[in-house]
Amino acid sequence: MCSALLLVAPNASAQFLKKLGKAIQEVDKALGGTETKTGEQNSNQNKSVEASQANAKEVVTENGIYVADFYTKRAKAIRPFITSNTKVITIEENPRYGLGMGAFEDGMAFVSTKKEKFFIDSLGNKAFQFTYTLPFNSPYPAFCQGVCPVHENSVTWLINKKGEKVVKLPGVIRVTNFVDGVAAGLVLVQKGYSKYYKLVHVNTKGQLIFPNLSEPVQGNLEEPRSLCDGLAAFYSYKNRTYGFRDKNGKVIVAPAYIKVQDFSDGMAAVQQVDGKWGFIDTNGNVVITPKYTNEPSYFGEGYAVVKKKDGTKCFIDKQGNVVHDNLQDALPFHNGHAFASYSQYRGFYTIGKDFKPTSVIKYDDKAFYDMSHKPCINFGEGMILYKHQSFMSPLGDELINASLVYMFSEGLAICHADIEGYKDSVIGYINKKGEFVAIFKETEF
Repeated sequence: MCSALLLVAPNASAQFLKKLGKAIQEVDKALGGTETKTGEQNSNQNKSVEASQANAKEVVTENGIYVADFYTKRAKAIRPFITSNTKVITIEENPRYGLGMGAFEDGMAFVSTKKEKFFIDSLGNKAFQFTYTLPFNSPYPAFCQGVCPVHENSVTWLINKKGEKVVKLPGVIRVTNFVDGVAAGLVLVQKGYSKYYKLVHVNTKGQLIFPNLSEPVQGNLEEPRSLCDGLAAFYSYKNRTYGFRDKNGKVIVAPAYIKVQDFSDGMAAVQQVDGKWGFIDTNGNVVITPKYTNEPSYFGEGYAVVKKKDGTKCFIDKQGNVVHDNLQDALPFHNGHAFASYSQYRGFYTIGKDFKPTSVIKYDDKAFYDMSHKPCINFGEGMILYKHQSFMSPLGDELINASLVYMFSEGLAICHADIEGYKDSVIGYINKKGEFVAIFKETEF
């Protein structure tokens, strides 16, 4: 490991160290503090957890900058572990082959094997066998507000959490999962000798809504987008462009953009037909004139990241002013910190809202991963996931480490982990303490 180089003057370190105590307390809290874990753990896991808690307040600085424990021998991340409360779900084949797992939504997760399909609840119990049709190349079914859309031959239904059919959707031949209580569907319309598909929207009661957005569909059915800052992006098949609607289906921003991001921090990046990117506000007003060749990041806590033509990146404010420049790579702010790397320095840094380093994360050439690569760093539910292997704190301390792990959804994450006593990796769902809530195991005979 090479030594970190100064990015700030030494007199900035005193102020940083005053703030560091609070940040370390947040790390300690994320690790579970001194609370006693429920369920029995093997001795190695106990030692690992105790070591994590003991070292959570250890402060190592270099040139006045906090050195995160990620990729260091100080890292004492929790390894996912099995407890006496872990549910074991037996399946007919080895979980490493052919097992499909969906994220938890509305307290339920879809599981698919070569021989069966079923839903489980958040306690790890099998809820019901799934006997309905899965349309080709469609996402896993998901619950929302107690119901899930399913297909049975040419008929579409809403089922409850017992797997029972509760509402029939007459004429709807295809429907997406619900997003914020709205699903998009297709109905077949016959006009004279001609037939065409028309877009409809359905609520969780099975009622058709948003008639003003219905139109003939050309191409694949677009999944609904989430409401962000009160608005959801929608696609106009007629215009082949995107706009934004409110929760009632009222068009707030007319479809005029070939690509749009969801709103964040009151702003949304939009791409004009000429390919240039800019930003609009929630009233549809252009706030930052479309001038960016590369797609910018979303706005996080007042700033967005923009890539220049020469490949370097910079932070801009909501007026489009460049406020921090000449970055090799960077990600938007999240919980007061942003990740950034500089061509003249080894490692990558977390920076504060003053754009001064709050910590450094060291790496060797083999370990480093381009931050702009989507699977590299993800944010959600107060957790930061790195390379689908580790969860880290805002300062870059490693919290949970696994062979393969995905983002948390409703407090549970899909996880593969090596556990002592198990020949193969254990596959299941963990909570934020690292406890396996449920694991999948092949039947013995």
